[in-house]
Amino acid sequence: MLSVGKFSSRATAAPAFFRVAETVLRELGGKGVDLAKSDTRRTTCYLDTSANLLRANGFVLRIREEAEEDDKSSVTLKYRGFDRYVSSAADLRCAMKASYKLEEDVLPAFVSRFSHSVKRETKHIPTFSTFAEVVGLFPGLKKLGIDGDEPLTAVNGFFALEIGRKATLGLGDELESAASVSFWYDRFETNLLAAEFAFDYPARRAKGSRLEQFDVDLVQAANNFFAAIQAHAEWFDFNGTTKTAFAYHHSQGS
Repeated sequence: MLSVGKFSSRATAAPAFFRVAETVLRELGGKGVDLAKSDTRRTTCYLDTSANLLRANGFVLRIREEAEEDDKSSVTLKYRGFDRYVSSAADLRCAMKASYKLEEDVLPAFVSRFSHSVKRETKHIPTFSTFAEVVGLFPGLKKLGIDGDEPLTAVNGFFALEIGRKATLGLGDELESAASVSFWYDRFETNLLAAEFAFDYPARRAKGSRLEQFDVDLVQAANNFFAAIQAHAEWFDFNGTTKTAFAYHHSQGS
C-alpha cells in the first residue's frame, strides 16, 4: 500500500513514483520502466450478506465496471488465506468461461496473504440479489451452507472510483513484469481513500497440479526489486491494509 499523502496530486506523483522505480531497476541492472500515457478508470464494489458471511469463510465477491468501455464489466470471486496451498486448492469453479489468478499481498510487517481468484467478464454489470444467484455462477460456494435466500448488498454501501496507471518493469534481459498504481476515491473523486502498487509476472501450471510454476530468474529479479524499492519508505504506508479490507471497514459517512 502506498502513502495517500504522497499522491494528493496524482498527475505528478504517479510518474514521480515510477521514476523512483526506474532508478531502483537500473541500479539492479534492469532496463527501466515503460509507463502508460493515460489513466484507466473503473468503479469497484464488494457484495456480501448483512453478516458478511462470504468474508467470514475467506471469500470476497467483487464487481467492477470499466469506465472507458461501456460494455465491459466483471465479477470476481476470490479466496484469501495465509497458506498458499490452501488458497490454491479453494473451489472456485465457474459455470461459465472465466480466468484464474493467484496473487500475493504483502502486508505490514511483511506478512503474506495468498489470494486465488476467478474472474468472469461480462458486457453488463453483474447483479446478484441473493446468495443462490451467486451459487448459480460459482457452484463451489454451495458447500458453505449459506441460505440461498440470503440477500446480497454492496458492503457498507461503498463504491470506489478506481483510477490507475499501468507500466511495464524491465527487470533484466528478456525479464519483464506488468505493474500498476491504483487509487481509490469516493464516487465524486474528491477524497483519495487508498493507494496501491502492484506488479505481476506470468506463471504456468504443471500438468495435474493446481500449483503454478515460475521462471526462477524472473522471480529472483522481482524479489530483488521489491526488496530494494522498500528503502524508499516515504512512498509507502506501512500501516496500510488491502483495498478489500478497506472496503469492509469503510463507514458510509466517512
